[in-house]
Amino acid sequence: MSTQAPSVVVMVRPCHFQANTAAAADNAFQTLSPDTAGTDIVTIEHAVYQEVTEVATALADAGITVHLFEDEST
Repeated sequence: MSTQAPSVVVMVRPCHFQANTAAAADNAFQTLSPDTAGTDIVTIEHAVYQEVTEVATALADAGITVHLFEDEST
């Protein structure tokens, strides 16, 4: 592994997730894809939960130690 690549990462799984409509105007990462436009928030939150799990698994499979925390804010 490169000396510039981390061997350990910290991830926080988001508890509440939704697109930021104020940022969407000039931030492509905040724009909902045609696949998710009109999708209810519970479905989007579930997809985000799964995506974080997949990224954490891929990192762990690549030999990176992953400290995954749950966002417990209300």
